[in-house]
Amino acid sequence: MDIHQIKFIPAGKLITYDVYKANTSKMNGDQAPEAIMIQAEQASAKSDRTLYPNVDRSSPDTIPYDHKLQKINTIGGVRWQRVGQWIEWDVEVPDDGFYKIALRWKQDEKMNDVSVRELSVDGEVPFEEAYDIQFGYSGGWQSSALSRSETGEPFVFFLGKGIHTIRLAAGLGEYAAITDSAQKILYELNQIYRQIVMITGPVPDQFRDYQFEKTIPETLVSMTEINNRLRELESEVTVLTKGGGQSTAVISRLIYLIDEMTGDVETIAYRLADFQGVISGLGAWINQIKAQPLELDYLILSAPDTSLPRAEASVFQVALHYIKQFFASFIIDYAEIGTTDVNTSESITVWIGSGVGTTAGRDQSQLIRQLLSEKFTPSYGISAKLQLVSMGSLLPATLAGIGPDVALQQNQGDPLNFALRNAVYDLSLFDDHKSVLERFYPSAVEPFSLDEHFYALPETQSFPMLFYRKDILSELGIDEGMLDTWDSIFLAVLPKIQKSYLQFGILPNINSYATFLYQMGGSFYSEDLQQSSIASAEGIAAFEKFTGIYTEYKQSLAFDFANRFRTGEMPIAINDFTVYNQLSVFAPELKGLWGMKPVPGTPSADGSLDRSVSSTVSGCILMSNSSKKDDAWTFMKWWTDADTQSVYGRELESIMGDAARYPTANIEAMEEMPWDKDTKENLGIQRAFVKAIPEVPGGYFTARHMDFAFRDVLLSGKDVRETITKAQNSISDEIVNKRTEFQLPVEKEYLVGGND
Repeated sequence: MDIHQIKFIPAGKLITYDVYKANTSKMNGDQAPEAIMIQAEQASAKSDRTLYPNVDRSSPDTIPYDHKLQKINTIGGVRWQRVGQWIEWDVEVPDDGFYKIALRWKQDEKMNDVSVRELSVDGEVPFEEAYDIQFGYSGGWQSSALSRSETGEPFVFFLGKGIHTIRLAAGLGEYAAITDSAQKILYELNQIYRQIVMITGPVPDQFRDYQFEKTIPETLVSMTEINNRLRELESEVTVLTKGGGQSTAVISRLIYLIDEMTGDVETIAYRLADFQGVISGLGAWINQIKAQPLELDYLILSAPDTSLPRAEASVFQVALHYIKQFFASFIIDYAEIGTTDVNTSESITVWIGSGVGTTAGRDQSQLIRQLLSEKFTPSYGISAKLQLVSMGSLLPATLAGIGPDVALQQNQGDPLNFALRNAVYDLSLFDDHKSVLERFYPSAVEPFSLDEHFYALPETQSFPMLFYRKDILSELGIDEGMLDTWDSIFLAVLPKIQKSYLQFGILPNINSYATFLYQMGGSFYSEDLQQSSIASAEGIAAFEKFTGIYTEYKQSLAFDFANRFRTGEMPIAINDFTVYNQLSVFAPELKGLWGMKPVPGTPSADGSLDRSVSSTVSGCILMSNSSKKDDAWTFMKWWTDADTQSVYGRELESIMGDAARYPTANIEAMEEMPWDKDTKENLGIQRAFVKAIPEVPGGYFTARHMDFAFRDVLLSGKDVRETITKAQNSISDEIVNKRTEFQLPVEKEYLVGGND
């Protein structure tokens, strides 16, 4: 593309509705002779492909309606809540005339608040008020014409004969200035909180006089000034929400707290925890008011004086509706998302997990169902039945012979545990398995492998990265280069942040220990995976360094990373890279003030920096009792290829927001995810150092006894070498026992009693 010139031209000032009405009143046209109904789910265009229709079974008046079947009959809801998302409809008008535009809508997400839509007709916003059309909270469906927010007067539009395009876009309206002001206040409040913590520490002594008037006088002045701005903010929100109430509760609480803290500075230490909690509440409130959910059933263009259809059915009709649904539940399997039918004998059955420990829900299932219908079945001619179930039922269902052909999103340790019990099929028996494995890094496949066999295809893979606050490190005089090695972290960075009562975040789990173990050249198991090797010289040195973070530097064992990072209490932390998306949404006021880079490394003998970390993976498995293994294998290959994973990841993010960015294990698909340039480069650097924690029979003892050893050292002060050696022996004994139980080869020297 060649660009010759770019111009920035001031936007013209829109006319008011009164002027628009006066101008159009001179037009020649009839009062619309008959109403035109457009089903909202039949949109002509959308800003996001995944603004797809919903199924609403809450009301018998929703069109189309069926008490038994799940029919797509609405559009929007929480999928249509991000500012800028739009949906448009083409409407054919039979004659020139004056019309009002009415909707059957539901906004049951923002209690005591409104959702805002911007209206445009044929690509133009007709008048100023169309930028701020408000839909108030209601527990059920409503029918109303688009109207003035202040008076409720319906807008009347002159439409000429022909096709017209009506677009509704999620906007902020009068909330735009409010959210901007609130985000600035939130950032300043976090700065104030951090300045207080630098004097008191995170757990202040309530009986000590910190003499805040002398130590932080400028901070106290800033608190008074911010409180004045908070009062203005509260007044603006009260006017917009016609009373405030719950919408201003967090602002009112902040004003009260700051008044108390500045009025009697000796209570600041006592109230600090409450202060931090209410600041977090303000951040959640900002995210809440920026969300603009709205669900639509249909649109009606009609004469200005035409009455609208009722929005809700009568009590009797609603009661009958639910009675019919109750009896239908005995004959309809609502766990089944759908079947992609083709002219084949039978379908393969695919289970996707729901509930604790999985990442799936009905949104993800509907998306997979859509991909099956649009891409998989037409391309391969294989029918697939997708079911959303609790994965806790997979083992009993398999034993009963009624399990699926394929199960998605299995946790890292599950495929091998099923394989040891002959419940899953060995994928290395397929001729093309080697070419399929080239899609993934070896670290993603290793946890699903044992003795040159593998039992799952990786779906997701995540690993830790280092998160840091650029603004706070600059204040403390810490250069970003000091975050590259553990030596500089321990010798230079930690002393500086601890002087200001700030902390370095790293979770005390096996993955954190693996970082030190792998960077020192150690491993969890012997080369033949029949013995634990954590008590090697490298393992002991790594355990000393790992436990030293908590015994010598007194860092937190448990913490709310997002909140502490936002307030600045924890300006440096190691966490899963998927938290990047959460922070982008959770803390918009920090945009540009934080970064993510590879974890600190350990210098190798050749002078290079080893940044090794472990990863966490999930995968899909093929059940041994499947009678359609070839079709199931075709599905698994399709599901894990780059195109499918890319489309699924992009559309999942569109449905659930930026925080739901999909950590696909497919190398090519991961490259296509919408990361910014610097972030993608840093992820690429770290990914090259990712290693797996192998899964072995009895491997559950590793995490368990590592945790026991950590607690013994931390809480009981036991010797590191003795404790880790004891843990190694217990783990090795369990591995031998399990290999013997499952009739796997065991080296004779391991059986003789070398672990006594």
